[in-house]
Amino acid sequence: MEWKVEEKTEDFEILSLRIPITQDRNVEIRVMHDLKSNMYTLRLIKLVGFSHGEISLISSLSTRLRLSVDYSPSDKAVYLTPSPVEYVYTSLDKVVSRVREIVEIVRLVVSYVTDFRSSLEIAESILKRGWLVDYDSGRIGSVRKTFSTAGNTWLIVQIFSRDGYDIGKLLIKITCIGKKIDIVRRVVDLLVERGFKITNDMLDLGYAELEQEVYSIGLTDKVVDEVDKLISEVTTA
Repeated sequence: MEWKVEEKTEDFEILSLRIPITQDRNVEIRVMHDLKSNMYTLRLIKLVGFSHGEISLISSLSTRLRLSVDYSPSDKAVYLTPSPVEYVYTSLDKVVSRVREIVEIVRLVVSYVTDFRSSLEIAESILKRGWLVDYDSGRIGSVRKTFSTAGNTWLIVQIFSRDGYDIGKLLIKITCIGKKIDIVRRVVDLLVERGFKITNDMLDLGYAELEQEVYSIGLTDKVVDEVDKLISEVTTA
């Protein structure tokens, strides 16, 4: 990310960043850097070129993202402002981490709106990929799949999208079981390198449970494809 200095005084500087989402959709970020305290304040996130459907969906997610939303009809832009507890950061890297989180959600919203399908269509697509689907009342609650690997090692993967978890997030749980402890350890280490956290460590017995939250607008076949790819990588490395 390349920040530009828009304004600078003895006390502070204003940094800006423009991130293209598509050819006609952009996210503009503004940050104030206090030169005396060396603290960073995320001032504004501006979304330009988004459709009414995309704006509506982003607005519905704003509370969960800890952002307030304002729409300006004159320049057809959406302004996202962080909640007071999220204004100040101790480093620019922490600002970048927060910005990436928000931009990822915006990308998912665009993908969701431009490629909308019913939950039943998505459930059928996931079933064709070999996953078990918990489908009830027009929504996908969770999916589950067991992977077997070399050395008598199994990975049981569950992905949840249900009440109790933030809108825009999914919870992935992986249980790793195997007779060969060294293989189980290697698989678990690779999952940890990819952002998973160990929630139940019984590696001395060839058993471990891990989990990770990921951003998504619902539980889709795209998420399932990413998990299939992930499991293939960690079991063949």
